[in-house]
Amino acid sequence: MRARILVALLAALLTCIPLARAEEAPKSQGKVTLPLAEFLKLTEPAPSPAGKPPAPVAFSLARGQYGFRVQGDWARVQADLAIRILGGGFHEIPLLPTGVIVQEARLDGKPVSVFPKDAVGHVLVRGIGTHRLELVYHLPVQEDSPSRFLDLVVPQTAISTWTMSVPGRQLRLKASPGIPLQTRPEGPRTIARGALPADASPPVRLSWLSLQADPGARGLVTREKARLYGRIYQLVRVSEKALQTRARLDVSILRNEVGQIQVLIPRDAEVLSVECPDLDSWRTEDRPKDRLLTILLSQPASGDLTVELTTEAELAEADSRWSLPFVYLEGAERVKASIGVCSSGPLELLPRDDLQEARRIDVQQDLPAPVHTMAGSPILLAYESHRQPYHIGLESRKGQEVAVLDATIDSAQGRTLLTEEGKALSIFTWQVRNNSRQGLLLALPEGAELWSAFVDGRPARPTQEPDGRVRIPLVLSAGRGGEMATFPVVLTWVRQVDGSGPLAWTRLQAPRVDIPISEMTWQVDLPGERQVLHLGGTMEPPAPERRHSRSFPTLLGGSLEASAPAPSEADGNESASGPDSQAARTPGLVRGVFPVQAQVPRRPSGRSLDFSRLMVSGEEAPSVQILWASNSLAASAGWFLFALVLLGGGFRLIEDRFWKTLAWGWALLVLGEVLLGGTWLEPALTGLAQALWLLGVLWLAMRAGRLGSWWRQLRRRREPAGLPSPTAPPIAPEPDREG
Repeated sequence: MRARILVALLAALLTCIPLARAEEAPKSQGKVTLPLAEFLKLTEPAPSPAGKPPAPVAFSLARGQYGFRVQGDWARVQADLAIRILGGGFHEIPLLPTGVIVQEARLDGKPVSVFPKDAVGHVLVRGIGTHRLELVYHLPVQEDSPSRFLDLVVPQTAISTWTMSVPGRQLRLKASPGIPLQTRPEGPRTIARGALPADASPPVRLSWLSLQADPGARGLVTREKARLYGRIYQLVRVSEKALQTRARLDVSILRNEVGQIQVLIPRDAEVLSVECPDLDSWRTEDRPKDRLLTILLSQPASGDLTVELTTEAELAEADSRWSLPFVYLEGAERVKASIGVCSSGPLELLPRDDLQEARRIDVQQDLPAPVHTMAGSPILLAYESHRQPYHIGLESRKGQEVAVLDATIDSAQGRTLLTEEGKALSIFTWQVRNNSRQGLLLALPEGAELWSAFVDGRPARPTQEPDGRVRIPLVLSAGRGGEMATFPVVLTWVRQVDGSGPLAWTRLQAPRVDIPISEMTWQVDLPGERQVLHLGGTMEPPAPERRHSRSFPTLLGGSLEASAPAPSEADGNESASGPDSQAARTPGLVRGVFPVQAQVPRRPSGRSLDFSRLMVSGEEAPSVQILWASNSLAASAGWFLFALVLLGGGFRLIEDRFWKTLAWGWALLVLGEVLLGGTWLEPALTGLAQALWLLGVLWLAMRAGRLGSWWRQLRRRREPAGLPSPTAPPIAPEPDREG
């Protein structure tokens, strides 16, 4: 029994050993392939706790420290980066372009792999918090004889500091684009330190040059003094009280570096501004004959350096002789100066013969372009000098200023509507170009009542002067493309004129403005059916009216149509020259005591006369005079005069009783037109005039035989007595047909 129990226990023990071994077996190290959707789901950041918003970014490269060590044709870079993870899951951190040779990458002290994606190397980082990433990579050093350079390719970190070690002691390092840079020698090498911008694309380029290999800078090694060569471009602007000088100095620094530039200016000149690269500060020092301007640089400079300065000196009297202000480059071995002189104000500049180490040159041909660029007004005189010091004498004269126009009117457009009751409603538009005038003074015709005034499309408040003239406030013209733009000034008024009745003499007068007018047009709309008998005034009448105003057809009652332009669809019932469209665009401006725009309607059946004139001075008031008559009166007078002309030679026929009756009828008809014209009887009088004309024509036709007999008797009386015509047969006496 004991043996059986021991065998059973041994069998049970042997059965449990594989199970324990199975539980203690290590996990598989093989690969697992998952679908992309499940993998992305596993790598998603954990949901934020309730009530806490998610981070705006998943990660950030907070800090970067880089060490560059140049050795031969390569630079070894050690980067120490701080990566801050703000969300859960895996994050792809972009580092360097795939073309960069990466030697080692460690994340939190453990090796990590770098994988390419979109031509950029990435690493995977997981876990909220700050992680440390260490990189070792290599960058190529390139050569641009006699200098060498290195492009600092680094990850896009917010804060980046770097240290660079370059072999050699006498080196000149330069960064492009410019960044803070500090250099110091350390043993056989040169150490440079600086900071990089957050956006390092394109990469910062750091170049270094051996001073022993640069002929222009070998003076730094041999401690030779720097040599200066200067090219000076100077412009002197002369006003009534001051001489302002603008100068540009192109300095060439050879053999060595300089930490300051010294310029000599006149003792009475004040320095207004100084500009140059790497400017630290500047100061002035008075000397017995001049003033020394010292320009201090923040770092030593060599090669080419440009300095721009502006000075100003007082001019005691405008009518005087004086010397041109000078600008000298202190310590320059060779220098060339080009000087231009211009004037502002009523000053005349005259050259003098006292020139020393300078000569006068042609402004257009010899003066360089940089001087012309500094000038805002035409350059009057130009000089050139090749040595320092030089002396240039000038003389200035102030002339008497002549008053010129500060405002002008390019065009004036007027339109006047005459009514049957003898009222004249006028609207005038002046296109004004104003530089400094505050108001427009105008004298309205006598008895005129001003209705509205608009300036540049906005209502204006007119005021009356003590002499009766009206002042309209003006605005200034706005410059467009270098020119002063015009703006409209629109006035509307009404007055009573002598224009009623069948025969009227009307005189219209435009306002007299105190600004000259280049061109003026005026359209006059006549009431109803009227015939123009005469035009006068200072305005030029339209061409058809000038040609026929006193001609025979007008007196007969013929119609003379003026060449008035047909109204466009856009005009409607508004004036073509008024600002109605502008007023409609600014309805909110017409309120309070401001006026509203009055409309001048167009007469559909009336006549329009167009007048024009060029160059109206400020002392003239253009006027128009019109003598008109009604159609019936003009027809009656015309036919009556025409009949008198036809029958002027047949005075013997006046004894005819019918003719006498016809003549009295014409006379009474003309009298009726004068007394009853313009009333409801006017159409009847016109018809009666036409009927009398037809009766006169019939009467002349019936008396044609008697007119022929009278003509033959007149010819016989002109023949000599006793000498009958050989060809003419004897004429028998003609019996009296009326008997």
